[in-house]
Amino acid sequence: MQTKKAKALAGFINEAYSVFGKVYKQQVDDIKELERYKRKFTQDKFEEVYSEFEDELRCNIEEYPNIKQIYAYIISYFEKFENWNPFYDDDDVKIIKQEFEKGFLIKLKENIEQVVDVLSEFCMTDNNGYPDYALQDFYNETRKHLSGKTPNEKNDRNTYQLEIRFDFQALKLESEQLNTIAERRKLITQRLFDFEQWQIQYDEFVDDMFEGKFYRYTRLYYPKFKDLCISELKRLKQIQEIEPALSKTGTEKKETGENKTIDSYSWEMDSTDLIELVTALHEVKAIKRTDGKKLSLIELTDFFETIFNREVKNDKGMRAYISSPISTRKLFLDKLRDAFETYCKKRDKSEPDNYKPRMTGY
Repeated sequence: MQTKKAKALAGFINEAYSVFGKVYKQQVDDIKELERYKRKFTQDKFEEVYSEFEDELRCNIEEYPNIKQIYAYIISYFEKFENWNPFYDDDDVKIIKQEFEKGFLIKLKENIEQVVDVLSEFCMTDNNGYPDYALQDFYNETRKHLSGKTPNEKNDRNTYQLEIRFDFQALKLESEQLNTIAERRKLITQRLFDFEQWQIQYDEFVDDMFEGKFYRYTRLYYPKFKDLCISELKRLKQIQEIEPALSKTGTEKKETGENKTIDSYSWEMDSTDLIELVTALHEVKAIKRTDGKKLSLIELTDFFETIFNREVKNDKGMRAYISSPISTRKLFLDKLRDAFETYCKKRDKSEPDNYKPRMTGY
């Protein structure tokens, strides 16, 4: 496994933070030394060092198609940054007030924070200790890019390509994008049959005197996939049995005016798109509370979750991920703008004589 670029990135961040402290405290006496720092710790250099690390990460994913091994590689060099908060909230104010290398310090601080935010997301795990969505997304995109070959062309341990569809955490994320429990149960049931047929068609069956009978690649890469799917199906079945009673209670409350619910709509895009929209609406103060109280971002997120019956996990982490300048993800707001511009172009410029603009309510 390659580690040179990861080690270099960790060292570069540590050195940059050390330089920030030195310049911030005005402990640089030699002007040449200061100029050397400015040349070394530019935004372009940060992007270059990070990009080289990403290339190494992709190479490791190709060579070691096991996300747990990739996570071990990540945590070996970046564990320090998972919950690292190197700066204070008022640092920008202090930098400006002391009037010493303001531009360099503010930009250096920003570059450090941006890279550390991404690495922190890579280090995160879910409640089960499994790599969280940021590393999973990067891993899945890399594997997808490498999937030009048929994974089962050669049933050899050294050339075998991991089947992402049999990664339980990836399956669970896919399931959570569906609107109903029935759809989730159907997806997982179908995937279980896909898994069984894949075993019969491609996996290598072993009948060992000492270890017994087993499928070689299932044992290596998907040892708990079937059991986890069965457990998830049981959970969904029990929830489905409980829901009618909850629905009845909710109806009674609605009829008495105690609780009003909205259950007629569903969000058809990704959860990250929803978080991006909610964040933008909150920032421009498009939605306010009628009682005049301040509307928090968390409260607005909860409101949209209720409207669309869509639970968003780790919304704070999602915001850090989608707002990172290093991310190549296309913004949902850009998609909305493109869609509206297309709509405007389609409209016939000649409106009927009796056309009236829609009233705004003002």
